[in-house]
Amino acid sequence: MPSVLLETDNVLGFGKFGTVYKGYAKGNEAAMKKPNAHCPKGEFKSVLTEVKVLCYIDTHQNVVGFLGAYTKEISKGKLWGLQKFDL
Repeated sequence: MPSVLLETDNVLGFGKFGTVYKGYAKGNEAAMKKPNAHCPKGEFKSVLTEVKVLCYIDTHQNVVGFLGAYTKEISKGKLWGLQKFDL
């Protein structure tokens, strides 16, 4: 995913299976969801399914804008989903 500036010390939130960071992508403030290394396979697939669904959703007032995802190293358990960060 080119043109992404991620501030890993700027954690927006975290849960049992992953962390959300604040950064910049494609000229927008962005929130990046990243599953933890120990994320169970089922939860990892849920994040991947979320990314797939967001790829097909057009602009909607109730859905945060989807900017993209990094899947090049998905076989190694690396997956990042990027969404616009609006407060």
